[in-house]
This record gives sequence, structure tokens and C-alpha cells, in this order.
Amino acid sequence: MTKNTTYNINGYNARVNKDSTDRSTNIVNNNPDITDSLLKLRKELQTLVKEPAQQKEALEVVDYLEAQLQAVSPSRAVLSALIESLPSVGSVAAIGSFILSCLAG
Repeated sequence: MTKNTTYNINGYNARVNKDSTDRSTNIVNNNPDITDSLLKLRKELQTLVKEPAQQKEALEVVDYLEAQLQAVSPSRAVLSALIESLPSVGSVAAIGSFILSCLAG
């Protein structure tokens, strides 16, 4: 008889260690202001960038921004370059500046 086990896992760095010991160190940068700003940035780009290929490219940049922000030591230079590569539409620059200001200090 086969026994099935279903695990439903969510949250930052969610994992299961079955019959093992996890000795890893995991760091999560969870700033709700940054998370909210990334959502606003995506929405702004989806609304204002009408050409599908440009919109896809801009949203990929936001994905890279998010990945960089989740790094142990996010690079301000990389983040600045990514933000500067975004289309200059609506409040994109202001949102990008806010994201960078969250890293100061």
C-alpha cells in the first residue's frame, strides 16, 4: 500500500526537510514599501506602455529589479541602471527613486 503525503507550503523561504536537517542560512529582505512600489511600477508600465514588446521588456526589467532587491546585498549601481533603463512614462521615475531611497541608510 502506497502512502501519499501532500505538503502545502507558502511564505518566504518556505521548505520541507523530511528525514534531514537543514543547516543553511536564509536571508529575506521583506520591505512592504518596496513590495508595494514594485506592484505600482508594474501597474504603471502595464497601463502606459502600449506596445506589447516594449511592455514585456519593461516588465522583465522590474523582475530583475525584484531579484536584485531580494539579494543579501542589493547593488545600488545595478538598481539605478535598471531603473534608468525603464521607459520615462507617468510616475515610473518617481517610483524608481522611491525604491532607491528605501535602500539608503
